[in-house]
Amino acid sequence: MSAFVPMRVLNDCVFAYGCTNGHAVLKAYFDDSGTHNGADAIAMGGLIGRADEWAALEVDWRAALADFGIQKMRMASCENARDEFLGWSRDRRDAAIARFRDIISRRKLMILFSAVSRKAWDGAASRTIIADIFGQPIDFCFNTCIQNAIRTSRTDGSRDEPIAVIFDSRDESLTTWSRVSDGYKSRYPKVAGYSFSSMTEVLPLQAADMVAYEAFVAMCDVRKRDGAMPNSFRDNFEKLTDAVPTRGAFHTEDQLVAYVEELLRG
Repeated sequence: MSAFVPMRVLNDCVFAYGCTNGHAVLKAYFDDSGTHNGADAIAMGGLIGRADEWAALEVDWRAALADFGIQKMRMASCENARDEFLGWSRDRRDAAIARFRDIISRRKLMILFSAVSRKAWDGAASRTIIADIFGQPIDFCFNTCIQNAIRTSRTDGSRDEPIAVIFDSRDESLTTWSRVSDGYKSRYPKVAGYSFSSMTEVLPLQAADMVAYEAFVAMCDVRKRDGAMPNSFRDNFEKLTDAVPTRGAFHTEDQLVAYVEELLRG
């Protein structure tokens, strides 16, 4: 039983990335959301695509930052009118969100995300050894996103594109995530490497932040509905996933339990 609930999946990534028979270097950028104390949900999200697509995104992203007079586009700060967005009107903040969303939408990228509510995690932890395997919910989401990045990096039935994975720095998880990444790198030759950096220094991580934030907010909505999927999500998330191929999951307690049972069966 799969623990994934795809929103919109392209099975053949030739269509997602426009790859040819040659080997393009793919880069996946990820950020987390909901890891602050007391949050109802935890999410990791980001995007994967060719290096040339990311380079083009950086040019547009840097121009947008300059136009709005900010150093980084951070969704939580923008939504709550704090930090660099302090004093901004709702209309101005919406304009910024739309501008940066449009930059993502124009590129040939794929959205990847994994989200879980604390209620679902705690329920699964009471029934399985999931907490012993992954530690914290964010570590499970991290693992899922790595798996999805590897799955979506295939371009045909026999050849794999090398992939580099970049995460937003999270000091308290560096040891765990480095260990998991080392494991994937040793098992999958196409994982060319991984690194941790900051949103200010690496602009694509700001695009990943938008995905992670939207997945977090959506998971909170699912949580309020006791696991039932809503008919629609926030306008920004809807427009993102309509424009960009998406592979992600809002994990339920039963799916987490099934995932662990599948792991134990080998």
